[in-house]
Amino acid sequence: MMKVIQMILKGMMNSKHSDYSSQSKAFDSFHEKVQRWIWSKGWKALYDIQEESTPIIMKGEDDLIISATTAGGKTEAVFFPVVSKLAFEIDKNPPKSFQVLYISPLKALINDQYQRLEDLCSSVGDIFVCPWHGDASKSTKMQGLKNPQGILLITPESLEALFVNRGYEVTRLFNDLRFIVIDEIHSFLGLERGKQLQSLMSRVDHAIGRCPSRIGLSATIGDMEIAANFLQPNNGDKVKIIKSCNDARELKVQLRGYLDTATQLDQDSEEVHESVSDISEHLFKTLRGENNLIFANSRSVVEKCSDQLRLLSEKLGVLNEFLPHHGNLSKTIREEAECLLKETNKPASIVCTSTLELGIDVGSVRSVAQIGAPHSVSGLRQRLGRSGRRDDDPSILRIYISEKEIKKDTAVSDKLRFELVQGISLIQLLVQKWCEPSRDEACHFSTLIQQILSVIAERGGITAEKLYYVLCKKGAFSNVASNSFVELLRCLADQKHDIVQQSRDSTLLLSPKGERIVNHYDFYAAFQSSEEFKIIANGKTLGSVPGKLAPVKEDAFMVFAGKRWKVIKIRQKEKIIEVIKAAGGVPPRFCSVGGRIHDHIVKEMFKVFISAEQPLFLNKQAVSLLNEGRNNFVQNGLDRRWFVQEGEYVSFLTWSGSKITNAICLLLLNNGLKVDPSGQIVVQVKTSEHELINALKLILKNANKLNPLDLAMSANNKVFEKHDIFLSEELLSMDYEKKYLDLDGAINLIRFIIEEKTPREFCLQ
Repeated sequence: MMKVIQMILKGMMNSKHSDYSSQSKAFDSFHEKVQRWIWSKGWKALYDIQEESTPIIMKGEDDLIISATTAGGKTEAVFFPVVSKLAFEIDKNPPKSFQVLYISPLKALINDQYQRLEDLCSSVGDIFVCPWHGDASKSTKMQGLKNPQGILLITPESLEALFVNRGYEVTRLFNDLRFIVIDEIHSFLGLERGKQLQSLMSRVDHAIGRCPSRIGLSATIGDMEIAANFLQPNNGDKVKIIKSCNDARELKVQLRGYLDTATQLDQDSEEVHESVSDISEHLFKTLRGENNLIFANSRSVVEKCSDQLRLLSEKLGVLNEFLPHHGNLSKTIREEAECLLKETNKPASIVCTSTLELGIDVGSVRSVAQIGAPHSVSGLRQRLGRSGRRDDDPSILRIYISEKEIKKDTAVSDKLRFELVQGISLIQLLVQKWCEPSRDEACHFSTLIQQILSVIAERGGITAEKLYYVLCKKGAFSNVASNSFVELLRCLADQKHDIVQQSRDSTLLLSPKGERIVNHYDFYAAFQSSEEFKIIANGKTLGSVPGKLAPVKEDAFMVFAGKRWKVIKIRQKEKIIEVIKAAGGVPPRFCSVGGRIHDHIVKEMFKVFISAEQPLFLNKQAVSLLNEGRNNFVQNGLDRRWFVQEGEYVSFLTWSGSKITNAICLLLLNNGLKVDPSGQIVVQVKTSEHELINALKLILKNANKLNPLDLAMSANNKVFEKHDIFLSEELLSMDYEKKYLDLDGAINLIRFIIEEKTPREFCLQ
């Protein structure tokens, strides 16, 4: 039976709304037609965030972040006052441009918001709502170009395309802009796409000669100060923050442990781990008949589990309610799954990746399941927010974690059951209301290259001084020094790359090669995209797989879209794979990057190991696995020992997050040791404990001579982002150091060890 944790927040449940019929100043300030629309929908009250945000937005002068749970009324908190303000202005002066620029991370979210806003705006009057992305109606977009007004709903990529292809029209399109609204702002923090978005907002400001009010919406933000600085770089202290204090909700949590005792082969000889079958059976038995979201950390796991759940349905002769959803599936298949989840009369559960983590409206979801330990508390909180969306419903979370069977040759690090302990720690930090700070100190040179090329294309040419002013001095890349910017321009103009040229009057222009890059369809995205092969069955597109993961021969079997297929034809030239239904198959091994883990999570994991307390939310097998991990922790004295000698390798437990552990690995490599980072916390070093300690002493002795940039330059592979291939070694290293290394933290850890302080002292300090 599921254990219950009460999450008590500041507000009481019965104070969640204010009765606008008697005491709502916000409601009274809305346009009469907006008031009528609210009444027509049967709303009895406004949420606290709607009351607080309305006077700020109606004034239209301040920047604002609104943070509340999914379905907490954030959209209405913005658009009730925004639409009211537009309606009041239309009564006086017809608009001559778009007045609201709404930017979303997802096309599907734009489609959702369009339906909601179109209903409201059509009731109010002549407020045009224009959805703009690759799948949006061409006629609607043409109408928006011809007669821009009202609300433009767009992705960063489509906004980038506007600047590149219609740069001469940007001022006309946004001249009367009042608001820039960023939905799911947390999804942009620290990423290339986020830096691109910051730059685009700044370029809009430059185009119209002023700064419209910026509003950010988020269900989860760990550090509001960081989010405020993202919304308004260098002026985050002036951004107003509204956090809902009425998120008191019963939280039901269970973490279920599974032991992978063996690998069984099914009738078609593909491997199916026993734990996958066991987890699928529990999901089937527990979730069938209701609406649920089942999150996995990879697309391969989504395919495996949805395939197993479909087989269970067929075995029992019942309708399959479990559908896959990830970014490689076709838009049609994803939307079919979303529509099923929205239908109240048909139970459906979606097995998905982070594609449904954000605010797409999928209706009321009974519970959330998570297969494998998440990498962050913020991601877990976001996923959990998808359930319990009605006032009286609890939020329900089930986490499923599989651990391998321990054998004679199993390493100590694998005996500790790290993934299980990580899952426990994340739940405990969730209850403690801790969340990762989303610090973004990176230079984002790859995205800066994109923006340089985009501005040159937009304006037809620009001097280096003006370009630096627009993008760096008064733009999103304020942490890029002028000498680094000049070095970057040299990289783009050198003979090796020849992307940018300079005319006699010092104007920067695109070279023919640069023009080809800008004119390519994937230029508008700041992130990397790979060559894809379409998968087609009977003329219907199922989705796509990266070229390097595509089946290499015909007659191969595969699992895709939750079903089994046989490859009958591979058309290399057209990049098409034709398939027919089959009885067997294995999922493509989609590439996935392991999430970086924060120091605070690792410290919490240590506390779980040294505690004797049994969390109430564990099932019997999880309790057994936790006890096993704790026993191995105690037997190896890991509360006082940093190292365990295992054959010719030493397992070095850093008890630190990814950035410190990465720095430790590089420091040891630079001292001539062979290093294998075998996990987030453990570093395997091919040496003796004595020699390892001597190496650490030498590193500490020379600590004053070390600098982060030199350490980063010693790393082998630093090309991760789309335009990194154009960067010099020094610029690559500058970005790498800020993203992936914490040299000061590593030296501090080494000092602890050499001073003979224990892991307990380090983690509990």
